[in-house]
Amino acid sequence: MQPAFYMDRIADYAGTMTTEVRTAADDWTGGPTVNVENEMKALTLRILVKSMFGSDIDYEARGIRETVRTLQEPGQPAKQPIARMVPKWVPIPMWRRYKQGIREMESVIQEFVAARREGSVEERDDLLSMLLTATDEGGEEMSGKLLRDELMTFLFAGHETTATALTFTWFLLAQHPEVERRLVAELDDVLAADHATFEDLPKLEYTERVLREAMRLYPPVPSIPRETTQALELGGYALPAGATVAPMQWTIHGDERFWREPLTFRPERFAREEDRPQFVYFPFGGGPRRCIGQQFAIVEGKLILATLARQYRLELVSDPDVDLSVSITTRPLDPIRMHVEPRE
Repeated sequence: MQPAFYMDRIADYAGTMTTEVRTAADDWTGGPTVNVENEMKALTLRILVKSMFGSDIDYEARGIRETVRTLQEPGQPAKQPIARMVPKWVPIPMWRRYKQGIREMESVIQEFVAARREGSVEERDDLLSMLLTATDEGGEEMSGKLLRDELMTFLFAGHETTATALTFTWFLLAQHPEVERRLVAELDDVLAADHATFEDLPKLEYTERVLREAMRLYPPVPSIPRETTQALELGGYALPAGATVAPMQWTIHGDERFWREPLTFRPERFAREEDRPQFVYFPFGGGPRRCIGQQFAIVEGKLILATLARQYRLELVSDPDVDLSVSITTRPLDPIRMHVEPRE
């Protein structure tokens, strides 16, 4: 599947990203007050669905957004603190909705797979077509089940994590006006229009540092489990082969041995490669299991941040002391509400 995420392919997806973020920018006309997490989730889901299935899909009409919300419900402990403790086989309302949501999402995916197989896959440049032509080392194509599973994984892991990174980026920018001023100055200097394009990205160096620093302080996936392949001793503990080990970004990203003033939002710390060990910063994991969508997420995040920040300033109107829900992803327990102000 790796060729589907080479930079030349991501450049093709960038056109969809630019179109959707410009639509989102137009939706903010009039200076609304928004739940910024919901806004970022809606935007990144639209981008991912159209990058996966093609620009001719109306994801709202197909109910994909509402289905995704249903499937995310068990991951929100503040809303379902007791229900989450009930096994999935117990038919409480939350698990019934969850299982129905899975069936609905699988049905949509199977429908698009079947339709694409009947047509000319080679004429399409979306992710689904790339996966339909992907083969393993032996030349075998994916089974229907594996293809469905991969698309489901991309659908959820590929939009919520980027939305989380952007949510906390806006949250941090609103509280650090000096960083925001420097970001906007770069955008004014680099961008020839009111939106960013794929060709602008190499010059948006500070924009990327802002994103990277936000992911250091608020890692979208704060724990990335791995399995030991052999017995070893780690930190004085004996671990057998096959043990699950979960490196915690919260701990390592804030370790004073590697980060000066670790609790401070300082994007300039990424201006140069400092002498840090390889895995003291790993928002996308690392090694052969590094997130396959890393470059997709970075390109998407920069395009969204640059385009919206060029046109708008977001002022925090909710409590800056945010409590977090930390499970598979990092989320604010309460909505982060921000007032959208057009820039002069």
